[in-house]
Amino acid sequence: MKDFEAFCSYVKQKCEELQSEKTQTTALRPPPIPYSYQTPNKLDIDLRLFNKDLINNCLPILSSILDRGSRGWYVQYRLKMMQDLQGQGLSNKEMSKKINEAITEEYLDRVFEAIKSNTELDNLQEGIGTLLVDQAKTVLTMKKAVKNVQDKMTKHKTELKTHLKTKYPIKSRIQPWINEQIRAFEVVKTYSNSYSRDVKFYTNERPRTFSLSQECYNPEYLDAEEELKLRVAELMKKPLQPCAPNKVCLGYSEQSLLHKDISSGGFEECPERLQHLCKTLKNKGIWDRCLITPGRKATDDELSLAHSPDFIRQLKKIETMEEDALIKYQSSFKSVYFCQDSFKAASWSVGTLLSVVDDVLTGQSQSGVALIRPPGHHAEANTTMGFCMFNNVGIAAKYAQQKHNVNRIVIIDWDIHHGNALQTLFYDDTSVLYISLHRFDKGSFYPYGGEGYHKCVGGNSAQGYNVNIAWNDEPKGDADYVAAFQNVILPLCYEFSPDLVLVAAGFDGAKGDNLGNYRLSPELFGHMTSMLKGLAHGKLILALEGGYNLDMTSESMAYCISTLLGDPLPSLSSMIPSQSAVTSICDTIDIQSEFWKSLQYRVDLPTEKQLEIIKEQKENSMREFEEQENEDKEEDKD
Repeated sequence: MKDFEAFCSYVKQKCEELQSEKTQTTALRPPPIPYSYQTPNKLDIDLRLFNKDLINNCLPILSSILDRGSRGWYVQYRLKMMQDLQGQGLSNKEMSKKINEAITEEYLDRVFEAIKSNTELDNLQEGIGTLLVDQAKTVLTMKKAVKNVQDKMTKHKTELKTHLKTKYPIKSRIQPWINEQIRAFEVVKTYSNSYSRDVKFYTNERPRTFSLSQECYNPEYLDAEEELKLRVAELMKKPLQPCAPNKVCLGYSEQSLLHKDISSGGFEECPERLQHLCKTLKNKGIWDRCLITPGRKATDDELSLAHSPDFIRQLKKIETMEEDALIKYQSSFKSVYFCQDSFKAASWSVGTLLSVVDDVLTGQSQSGVALIRPPGHHAEANTTMGFCMFNNVGIAAKYAQQKHNVNRIVIIDWDIHHGNALQTLFYDDTSVLYISLHRFDKGSFYPYGGEGYHKCVGGNSAQGYNVNIAWNDEPKGDADYVAAFQNVILPLCYEFSPDLVLVAAGFDGAKGDNLGNYRLSPELFGHMTSMLKGLAHGKLILALEGGYNLDMTSESMAYCISTLLGDPLPSLSSMIPSQSAVTSICDTIDIQSEFWKSLQYRVDLPTEKQLEIIKEQKENSMREFEEQENEDKEEDKD
């Protein structure tokens, strides 16, 4: 009790100082609370080691004591003090000081009495011994573990520095470079990722922890290296792919401009889209660097690869209709307009794309681009939709399989809208992998409904061959699409190993397009094209789909073609995907990982905060490196 009385006296003293020396309140500090005690057997007890169980047991009792000491007396006591002091002629300031002093003293007396009369404290002390012993055991165990880890980390750092100085005698003299290597080592040692153990990867056989002092190459890795060398040797024995004489062929036909809106319905799909695009390519000098592939009209047999004969006959009727009859006739179709030349323009668009397919698959060109309209990825077997009359890319895929014996085809659809017709055409086909990135907004964006949902994975006989990356919530940007390519599209494509890649190249996701309202830069489309160039020995064909901002569509396609020609690309500004994009990507991976091994190796996408930290670390490293260089230059001058 003496210790506690001394403690209360200390509190009282400080309260008096607080009232009398207000100008020095910033210099005051909370009174030190004793934490070190001795048991009757002279064993030291450090209360800083109390665990949460002890704290949780103490808090209710202490709260009860303080509550008892303050409940029901303060207001009456203060009024009584004011009445007693009013007749003494004191100023308000002096009266307030005396009242506060008296209240503080009364409060401490009441708390002290509450502590002396509280039986719960006696009950509490019975369990303190056990809690302290348990806590001490935990602390000792953790102390040993921490010491062990610290020793290992120190040893590994020392060995790493020695290794770096031996292997990189020049670089190792640059302290910022050494610091960066050490930090990278620490990240590797502490980073934990989860992946499915049923997938066979070389990384599965690596131990979770390893010493940097071990041999650089373990025997099992040497065996794997020999196996890979044998495989490379076998591949080198095979004849090399002949080099195409042209890097890019451009399929274009003036007939595509004939499709016009005569009803003044305000359709965004118009001939000016193609005219402006061609003008841009010529002004940039891209047009003259490509092989211009003349278009042709697709035959009825070719159109029937994706459409019924009855549907083809219905569209043929428009060639002989008068204008008034045409306007009335088009109202029986979904979101499309007609003129007498519409069937001709649509047939030539399909045929022009097929000419590009011929040029690429016969080796005349490494890659190809079809500048065509109207678009096609919404056109179902028996109906038009969304400005589309014939399924251009769908027909091209079937044509490549039938005429050129192509076994496996990947279709990438990066138009802002889901390609419902492409999905339907190949939903039960394991020879075609269809991947669509599209604005979904939980089914409220065109073409509406649930066809673009990530759970639409293909028919019973082709599950996993239909892949939807369905964007929701806020408008998406470059980083979201790059993340989708790196985490879903490229792993799937390389595992599928296609013989041909077709792209439904819609640019209505570009910034400034009022139909898409997304924030994609023209440069992004060039980067997506670049990422696809490594597939199918470079046999990559782009077919124009949507895109209704004339400038953005033209710039975006120009970047795509420039990339195919081998021109360098500018860097993208920000690579931090939004949280909703990460959710959509993970949803797709979760459902598709059942069918694809490449998606079963899961690495968590970094959060925005983690990427900012990495960016800051790199900037700091560069700054340190530059400062070190400047210091070295100054020393050389001296």
